[in-house]
Amino acid sequence: MVMDYIKIDSKKLEKDVVSKAVSVLKNGGVVALPTETVYGLAGDLFSKKAVRKIYKIKSRNFSKPLSVFVPDIESVSLYVEKLPDFAYKLMRTFCPGPLTVVLKKKIGLDVPFQTEALGFRIPDHFVPLALLKEYSPLVSTSANTSGEKDALNTEEVKGYFDGKIDLILDGGQTIWGMPSTVIDCTGNSPKLIREGKIKKEDIERIINV
Repeated sequence: MVMDYIKIDSKKLEKDVVSKAVSVLKNGGVVALPTETVYGLAGDLFSKKAVRKIYKIKSRNFSKPLSVFVPDIESVSLYVEKLPDFAYKLMRTFCPGPLTVVLKKKIGLDVPFQTEALGFRIPDHFVPLALLKEYSPLVSTSANTSGEKDALNTEEVKGYFDGKIDLILDGGQTIWGMPSTVIDCTGNSPKLIREGKIKKEDIERIINV
């Protein structure tokens, strides 16, 4: 498989690069891109082809759902049953940023993997945000083989997926080098699933726990 590679040399994604990435996504392809945390793999949330490809190349268990990139908090409401006040408050405080909020997906929302909830993130990086402005939502997961260390640059992405994905957008080394914090907001109170860049005490301070 021929894998396209584009080096990003500025803090703005050029229109031709956006068009190239959108074309890949529309055809069920997978794009590797930088975020402020680690490199991720992205595809069309509703594309069976893209989702199956991500699971296959990551060697990821199909029982583990994938996350969703959206451009803003308002977009989240399109895909969930309810956005609890405490979840909204956390997103207002930390998004865009390294926070993933897990919410019950809207009844009848058909995604190509088994799950009753979806983890939503608004990345604080110009590359995914530029794509999300044109093409949303995106299914996403870290750009590494399951169980291996996160990829922090495109050389590490290539080490995992050379010839297996459709496009790499090289935005250089990631800023934080650690994954997002994951908060389960499907219940009556938030539950910390993974502590990443945002620490437990930061969450507790915002929601007064």
